[in-house]
Amino acid sequence: MKFSPVHQRRHEKRRHVDMPCEAVRDLDFRRIGERLLDLSRDGALLRTYRDLSLGEEVLLAFRAPRTRQWIDARAIVVRKVRGVRTTDRGEAVGLSFLPLEPIQDVVLTAALDRVPPTLPARPRAIDYASTVRQIESLRAYVLVSQRDRRVE
Repeated sequence: MKFSPVHQRRHEKRRHVDMPCEAVRDLDFRRIGERLLDLSRDGALLRTYRDLSLGEEVLLAFRAPRTRQWIDARAIVVRKVRGVRTTDRGEAVGLSFLPLEPIQDVVLTAALDRVPPTLPARPRAIDYASTVRQIESLRAYVLVSQRDRRVE
């Protein structure tokens, strides 16, 4: 499968989990990890002990949080965490799920609603374009107010 990395914003909230799983590389069925660190409807963060390439396909099996229901998923490696930041929880890979079976998607969605979100490790990015628009809008308001006072 051809993979082209594209910067995309997350659509679903990540949920903090620290739970067992079974993860194997699709190419050779070698075990690559056995612990999920966070989870969303779109993907997961998998602690890994093998070097994986971006775009590699992974088979993943785990229980939906706080249930007995197993989820079988195919995923693509979209991010590598080297474990060097103070906020990293070891070496890991970010996985993006390929479409789940409809019933598994419903089970996972319902289960994730009961799990707290992951706290952001870094401060929120500043939206400079929005800030400039707000300044321009305020500046226009001030100019109009000053003009109206002079007319009176």
